Amino acid sequence: MSVTNTEFTKDFRRCMLNAYSEEEFEMKWKSMVEKHQVGHFEWVRKMYDERHMWAEAFLRGKFFGGMRSTQRSEGMNAFLNHYVKRRLRLIDFMKQMDRLMDRQQEGEGKDNFDSCEGHPVLITHLKMYERQAAKRYTRAMFRLVRDELEKERLVMTVIGGRDVMSTTYHVRHFEVFGKEVKMVITKPTNTVCCCCKLFETIGIPCSYTFVVLKAENITKIPGSMILSRWTKDAKIMDHGSLETCSTISHYMIKEAGVGLIFSSC
Repeated sequence: MSVTNTEFTKDFRRCMLNAYSEEEFEMKWKSMVEKHQVGHFEWVRKMYDERHMWAEAFLRGKFFGGMRSTQRSEGMNAFLNHYVKRRLRLIDFMKQMDRLMDRQQEGEGKDNFDSCEGHPVLITHLKMYERQAAKRYTRAMFRLVRDELEKERLVMTVIGGRDVMSTTYHVRHFEVFGKEVKMVITKPTNTVCCCCKLFETIGIPCSYTFVVLKAENITKIPGSMILSRWTKDAKIMDHGSLETCSTISHYMIKEAGVGLIFSSC
């Protein structure tokens, strides 16, 4: 059998992308190798030796901002293809690049405007957390946090132990038995440590975190669980308020100009 077999590719992709634990990955990998009889391939052995560099099971807990290895380059290539074609004259290339930069700046201005001026409708059952998330996070990150808030309703928790500095919980999905997630909340910062490592990997609290905060009667997302780079104030802290204001102003002026053009037609 060839390692290019379609079924092998599907199974390999699951090993690469699924959020298995390290133990689960080892079991899935062994099962895949035996199923497809590929243990003698040098490429398969090499990939297994380098599993810490590509398998989701070993990459969790390392911060990538939610991006996969080729996502940025693939996204930029797709964006450039809308503006730049082969055999463009240099002057046409420069014009197209100017259009591209204007489009990027317009998109950034709209995102900043929506985040700073917009107020999303609260839809989850945990409005005290959702309201705080809407106030602190940018609009894009708020949507991800809200997804985790909505998942919280399907999760239940049982206290596992308590000492002076921390409390341990065992969390599982409703009607799912045998698979539990261990959670530890530490005082006085109320920092929640979860083995799913969503906070360490992406930088937002997971649904398990919210169920523990609720069990502890903590009505606000702890500051230690809010990553500053995903907040509305991130640009102000890094570059000062002038840059953020300029992108919003540019967007508003451009939108106003478009509105005047259409109104005069």
